[in-house]
Amino acid sequence: MSVGGYFITKGVERVMLIQEQLSKNRVILEEDAKGVCASITSSTHERKSKAYILIKGGRIFLKNNTLGEDIPICIVFKAMGLESDLEMVQMIGDEPELINAFALSLEEPIRNGVKNCLQALKYIGGKIRGKSAQGGVSFRKHLPPEVEAREVLANVVLSHVPVEAFDFRAKVLYIAHIVRRVLLVHL
Repeated sequence: MSVGGYFITKGVERVMLIQEQLSKNRVILEEDAKGVCASITSSTHERKSKAYILIKGGRIFLKNNTLGEDIPICIVFKAMGLESDLEMVQMIGDEPELINAFALSLEEPIRNGVKNCLQALKYIGGKIRGKSAQGGVSFRKHLPPEVEAREVLANVVLSHVPVEAFDFRAKVLYIAHIVRRVLLVHL
């Protein structure tokens, strides 16, 4: 036997290659020159997807390949039924430094004209990949944007967190926990 995974067995050369497999359904926090980013490879028996929760310009966004662009996290919360800013802050943490770090993100829904759950779902529905530029109709299904957005949030984004009868409470708690961790690393 030789060093480095190189073997000779019965006169035949063999090389051992090591494979690395990504952790599924785990939050991986990374910090680089761009900022802090949490990545989650979500895997169920039906589907696999990757979501990111990241800070850009002092604001927190959700990124997923189903969505054409990064979605402000507070709009995601509103789309999942968490419409109160106070409740969002309470879920993430009421420490003054966390509230200050989260403050810019709380402005995003108003800047984008989103005040309630339906408006948030329509906003996200307009960002889903696969839409035609003319009519905004999905190529996969002919559903209104708010219905398609609700389906994507329930079944694609962080799919390993179950959503039954469109009750997003468990998923909201999970995302709030990740946002808290991202903010703490950022601070």
